[in-house]
Amino acid sequence: MLKPFAPSLSLASLLALATSAGAQQPPLILNPIETPIPKGPLQVELETIATGLTAPVLLVPAPDKSDRLFVVDQAGQIRIIQGGKLLPEPFLDISATTGNRQGEQGLLGLAFHPDFAKNGRFYIDYNDNYRNGAITVTEFTTDKRNPNKVKMSSERPL
Repeated sequence: MLKPFAPSLSLASLLALATSAGAQQPPLILNPIETPIPKGPLQVELETIATGLTAPVLLVPAPDKSDRLFVVDQAGQIRIIQGGKLLPEPFLDISATTGNRQGEQGLLGLAFHPDFAKNGRFYIDYNDNYRNGAITVTEFTTDKRNPNKVKMSSERPL
C-alpha cells in the first residue's frame, strides 16, 4: 500500500532557510499610523480642488517634486492640477480610444516609473474601444520640451 507523499520541509523550515540565505528583511512596522484614529463619529469635510472633469477616478501626486497632481478622468484624459489650478490642456487624451465606456470601463489607472523624474516614463491602463473593451496597459513618456504633455509617439503597449 502506498503512503501519501509528505514533504520533508515545513513552511517554517523554508522561511528559516530563506532568511538565513542572506536576504535582508524589511523592518517590521507595527503601527504605521502614529496617531490612532479615535473611535466614534468622525467629521469629514470635502473641498473642491478642480471642476471641469467628467468622471475623475484617481488623483496621483507627481513623483518628481514638481508639485503637480495628475487626475485620471475615466472618459480618457489625464489632467494636471498645478498651483491649485486645473491646466487648460490635458496631459494625455486618449478619449477617442476609450470611447464612452460605461460602468467600470474607460481610463482607470496611472502609475509612474520609479525613475520618472529622470526618464519621464509612466503607465496607464484602460479599456480599448477598438478591441471590444479589452484591458490595455501601455507605457508613455513625457515630452522633454514640455513636461505637462505626453509624447504620443512614445506609446509602447505592454
